[in-house]
Amino acid sequence: MPPANAHPILRHVPNTLTVLRLLLAFLFPASPHSWRPAIVLTALATEYLDGALSRRFALQSRFGRLLDPVADKLFFASVAFTFLAEGRISLVQLALLAVRDIGVLVALAWLAARRQWKRIANLGPGLAGKLTTVLQYGALLSLLFRETLSPALVAVTAVAGAAAIVQYFRMLHRSVNRAESAS
Repeated sequence: MPPANAHPILRHVPNTLTVLRLLLAFLFPASPHSWRPAIVLTALATEYLDGALSRRFALQSRFGRLLDPVADKLFFASVAFTFLAEGRISLVQLALLAVRDIGVLVALAWLAARRQWKRIANLGPGLAGKLTTVLQYGALLSLLFRETLSPALVAVTAVAGAAAIVQYFRMLHRSVNRAESAS
């Protein structure tokens, strides 16, 4: 719940920033190359600001908790698949950069198969997940200014993504065990 003294418009800023990131995801593939750094930097700023404002002013919402990770994954996928289509990265590099995202999709499929939809909203990012996002943005920015992607950056991003998967599955495991113990 937003604080009582929060300006009514302020309540909508975090979700508006998330929606902006979604729009940037659709804009990126068709944008001129000269616009791309600004698009990625703007998306990175919205990624940071929506969370920071939500936490600072207690503006979290169920909609935001669900939409924010979707916007993150869609933006990353939009840029990464654009670079893949342009031959800037290989499928292996894309898979390594997306280790965390692939793991999250597996977790979501597992929850869906168990019909545990409410648990999806409880999957918050841990430190490794946030680090993975920063590294992914770093890789995307790197490709805007260099011809090739640093193998070290790809490897570090994959390791951080694997650590994030472990954190997500630990959260899920604890959540499921608590629910089963309560019933």
